[in-house]
Amino acid sequence: MELNKAIKNRRSIREYKTKLVTDESIDELVDSFSLAPTSCNLQLASLVLVNDKETLVLMKKHVTGKVDWTNQLFVLVVNNTINYGNSAQEISAGMAVQNLMLKAEELGIGTCPIAGFSGKSYLKKLLNVPVEFDIPLLIFFGYKKELPKNHLIVPYRADKQIILSKNKFNNFYFKSTNNLNKWTLDEILEYRKRIFSVYYPRFRHGLWRNSLNDEFKTFLINSINGDCLCYYFWESGFLNQLNDNIDLYVYDDFDEYTNFLKSKYDINISKKFDKSKKFDNIFLANTLEFCKNREDVFKDISLKLSTSGSAKLLFFNYWGIFAIFFRTLNLIGLTNSVYEKSPFYKIGPYGFIKYSEVKTYLKENNLEIVEKKFIRTNCLGDKFNNKIIRYLISMTNIIFPENIKLKIKLK
Repeated sequence: MELNKAIKNRRSIREYKTKLVTDESIDELVDSFSLAPTSCNLQLASLVLVNDKETLVLMKKHVTGKVDWTNQLFVLVVNNTINYGNSAQEISAGMAVQNLMLKAEELGIGTCPIAGFSGKSYLKKLLNVPVEFDIPLLIFFGYKKELPKNHLIVPYRADKQIILSKNKFNNFYFKSTNNLNKWTLDEILEYRKRIFSVYYPRFRHGLWRNSLNDEFKTFLINSINGDCLCYYFWESGFLNQLNDNIDLYVYDDFDEYTNFLKSKYDINISKKFDKSKKFDNIFLANTLEFCKNREDVFKDISLKLSTSGSAKLLFFNYWGIFAIFFRTLNLIGLTNSVYEKSPFYKIGPYGFIKYSEVKTYLKENNLEIVEKKFIRTNCLGDKFNNKIIRYLISMTNIIFPENIKLKIKLK
């Protein structure tokens, strides 16, 4: 395989055949790893091959559940105690891993580098790695499982104009804050283009998924017939459960995501401010928090809602325990990064919306509230395993309910 073809074809593969890669092929991967340039030629990066079933089970339990994707992996070990200026050894290790992954592509072997894992101390002890060394990466690998074409995602790549500047730095870059007001819509869409393509096939609402499943099921599966419009439909798992009598339309600012959904599921796409089709059922659940142009969302709803129809609107209560908790963490600087430690890193910047703001948007767009409910979900409690903490959160939730649900109609 030509190098250029290997570079373009390489993808992070998350589904593998059960057949193990041969020892001969593994030797070729390790040879490619060893041929990469390293700082001062010290070659301080090494690999631990893990294909023992018991060890993989322990890694799945204590390191990351993603280990379940594969039955063999490499653990990257870096001795960064000797030469660590300018992160030289981590950079050297990264170049070696890229060599390995490109060689794997040439051999028809899939790979997936994983940096999102915990339990490093446990893993060092399990694999007998010196405590002062670092384990920055796991590299899953195996023979690729054949998947339908609509499951194959071509990750978004930024234009050269974004990547390259000449003589002086004037490149595009993301703001570090997760404050929605500090980002432009174009910046938000650029962030989502990059990160959504990693999560398309397995995208979920994440932090609040378990607690809001009932709301989705009640609306989308148990109570609707006919046409339905959903805004920012990120809980794609429910698309496999829809009844045949539901004709679903989805709206999102991010066309690439709606196009992916349409390629995989029997859905339709609704365009912004297109009032050619009216809907009796409209649903928007806990996504206003991520909308830059909220006024456009309410205007769009008013244009598309039929005179006899209704819209269900669910959003985090600004004065609920969930929003208070994360607003407090942001205030003291613990979760104010758009990615690192952010509960919403898969989506990007966010901002909780006040009920008074929602009422203003409704009034400006000839919409009225016909029903209001406080929903005491357990979104925050789901983040904790300690039973006492979960109980205290559930009690606080009674006084400061997490969500507000509105039923709205045209005036």
